[in-house]
Amino acid sequence: EFLGQAIRLTHDHKPESCPEDVERLQSLTPPGFVDASGRVNGYIAITRAMGDHNMKRPGYIHNTPHVSITVLDSKHDYLILACDGVWDVIEDQEPIDFIQKEEFPNALTKAKALLLEAKKRGSADNLTVMVVKL
Repeated sequence: EFLGQAIRLTHDHKPESCPEDVERLQSLTPPGFVDASGRVNGYIAITRAMGDHNMKRPGYIHNTPHVSITVLDSKHDYLILACDGVWDVIEDQEPIDFIQKEEFPNALTKAKALLLEAKKRGSADNLTVMVVKL
């Protein structure tokens, strides 16, 4: 049922998909805002992050993670961990189809190829990729 099929395990914490985060930042003193391009205070495109400390100090973004538990078993081929710079330009199923090519013999070459593909597609954000063969 799952072999070769992408299953999203995360939730994007962007203003358009997290109205509760937007409400929280607008209730601060001084209040935060989301500009027309969807950036928190005109600076960052996400409402939660582990870095970006200059936005955390006043509380505009926070690092409370979305947590879920997923049991991985023989129905799953790979676990792909990547930051938003990758997912901004590559849709969920694409990496699975891409890394199953025989030209990438191991998880390291698959991860490097995905990173280069995101860069080739014009990602201007952070690019980090880890591919785990299950």
